[in-house]
Amino acid sequence: MGLILASIGLYSVVSYIVSQRTREFGIRRALGAQGGDLIWRALQSTLSRRSGGGSRVVFSVGVDRLAIQWTHVNTRDPLVLVVVTSVIMAVALMATLIPAARATSADPSSPFVVTSLAPH
Repeated sequence: MGLILASIGLYSVVSYIVSQRTREFGIRRALGAQGGDLIWRALQSTLSRRSGGGSRVVFSVGVDRLAIQWTHVNTRDPLVLVVVTSVIMAVALMATLIPAARATSADPSSPFVVTSLAPH
């Protein structure tokens, strides 16, 4: 249940952050950037934020004694650690790719993409 809630929250936050860059992607696209370059830029920023996964795994192993008191699950189980880390990374990648692909497919000359540059 915790993994599902964490996945939903992570997806929501990451996709919101990437979708906020739609105008930036539109401007970059209008200046000649390729769609793949924009998606790669979005992936780099997401992966740099998610790269602390190893430290979180070490932290979870460190608080193993406390976790065993609350739940009767061994947090040092390698299968659990691999599955949880993989699911979280997959959710972060999906949350990045979907809005980034949508933003790069937008028409850069649309007034909805670059409204801050349109004359009033």
